[in-house]
Amino acid sequence: MPIQMRKLSVDEATRAFPTRGEMGLPAYTDALRTLQVGDSVELALAGLLGRAAKRRLGQAATQAGFRLKWVRVASEQSLYFQVLTAAARTLIGLRLQLAGTPVEPRLPQLLHRPRRQSAMVPPPSQQPVGAAGPVGCC
Repeated sequence: MPIQMRKLSVDEATRAFPTRGEMGLPAYTDALRTLQVGDSVELALAGLLGRAAKRRLGQAATQAGFRLKWVRVASEQSLYFQVLTAAARTLIGLRLQLAGTPVEPRLPQLLHRPRRQSAMVPPPSQQPVGAAGPVGCC
């Protein structure tokens, strides 16, 4: 049986493979803009996966200037969340930028941890004088 394929037109391809900014977030953003900070909400999934709903609502919340706090509830039909203000670190950074203070990006401390020394070979300062290195070396 021969394989049948058809190349998509540019319009069909853009509809089939939208970019992240074109994923139909306006409906989610509009729904979030009707809410206020402090509101608690139940979202009926209606066939949508919880993970996808959280991702889309999170992106829409960022666009609307909110942050969402999710509640862990064992329900396959709905999700619960609370609307919060934008992250404090974002607001502080924005205030500093508006005030003219240079803001340096801070990396997590985990990236700056010193590397562990190997347990097999002590550092050169602790090796006895004339001691050979590991077997098979040099």
